[in-house]
Amino acid sequence: MDLKEEIVLKRQFKLLTLLVLLVSFLLSNGMPSYAAKAKENNVDITKVISGKIKEGSKSYDFDVAYKTDIYMVSYLGNSSKDNELLSDDYKIIIYNKKKQVVAKSKMSTFYDEKNKSLTVYQTIDKKLPKGIYKLEVNLQQGVSYKNPQSYKIYTDSEIYGGLVKIISVKAKTKTSHVRTNVSISTKAKGEYLQYQYSVIDSKTNKEVIIRKFNRNQKVTWKPAKAGTYKVKVYVKNVKSNKLSTKTMNYKVLKK
Repeated sequence: MDLKEEIVLKRQFKLLTLLVLLVSFLLSNGMPSYAAKAKENNVDITKVISGKIKEGSKSYDFDVAYKTDIYMVSYLGNSSKDNELLSDDYKIIIYNKKKQVVAKSKMSTFYDEKNKSLTVYQTIDKKLPKGIYKLEVNLQQGVSYKNPQSYKIYTDSEIYGGLVKIISVKAKTKTSHVRTNVSISTKAKGEYLQYQYSVIDSKTNKEVIIRKFNRNQKVTWKPAKAGTYKVKVYVKNVKSNKLSTKTMNYKVLKK
């Protein structure tokens, strides 16, 4: 198998994975729920986008921080019958900052032999460079529904870049005493970084988060009991979701 064939198979697998997710959701939960509706504009396309549409279009802004392969699967319809009848009424379109069309969905079908059910869906498979984009659910000209129809868009992606490297994790002192503040800082390479800290008790192996992800490289920990601990830092690029971790040993003494 050459590289081109490998890439094609990889993309087909990604789309199939999304489709299985979609069909599994429909079989276990019924039709898409309005309650799960995402807010329009500035969305995270790695999360499910859902809403309802009666006519015209619905649009969502999103940004791509690094070159990214986008794999999208969309579903329209309040019921399986609606889905089949209305499947050719719409397209999913991606526009760039200059309002140029960079990707338009294609219709496809999936027949589940086990459940004897047909799902009609739209797909987009596109490599997007860094930039600002608009995703649009677009009904064909002249199409209008008496009852708004629900839609869901599932996206998988493969991001090139956005790596994270932790250089060091340090405390101001090598040891400390119970109920005394310990100042810890992390040095890391990368962009859009956020830091989360936890401590692991060496006796029990129990890990406790002392601060969730935010942009501050430093944290203050006030240990409640004596012992030997591992301080663990998680550093994440919030645009690429790539993660790196590092630990350091720390001893807490009795007062």
